[in-house]
Amino acid sequence: MWTKGQYARNGKKDVSGGRIELPLDVYNGMLAMLLKNLAPGRSETVHVIAFTPTPRLIRVELVVAGDQRVMVGDQARQAILYAVKPRLGPVLGFFASLFGRAPADDACVILAKDVPAFVRCDGPLFVNGPIWRIELTAAQ
Repeated sequence: MWTKGQYARNGKKDVSGGRIELPLDVYNGMLAMLLKNLAPGRSETVHVIAFTPTPRLIRVELVVAGDQRVMVGDQARQAILYAVKPRLGPVLGFFASLFGRAPADDACVILAKDVPAFVRCDGPLFVNGPIWRIELTAAQ
């Protein structure tokens, strides 16, 4: 169940609500954990909910984009580079790109040897936002 509220020009609150059927593979906020737990080299397609302002189900492809060498302490290791690609569909994708509102792809690096570990993720935190790098850091 969801509800949306916003104030109209007359000062009264406009509230709408409804239900949305969710598939079993909705992973809002957990894509890095999902990538970490994928079998090495495996691609996957999942869904996330985007609130635009009403909820919308968005398909997201997690695609292996290659290998990347990373440093873990003083050792070089091979990690897997994943491309996280939101797919809006043909009609919504056309209008989103026409109005400059199409979400950008993210790039995530996962260390998959022995114990899987998150290394880094590069991408915007909101539509048309700057590219941010989120990565692990060592405590000093």
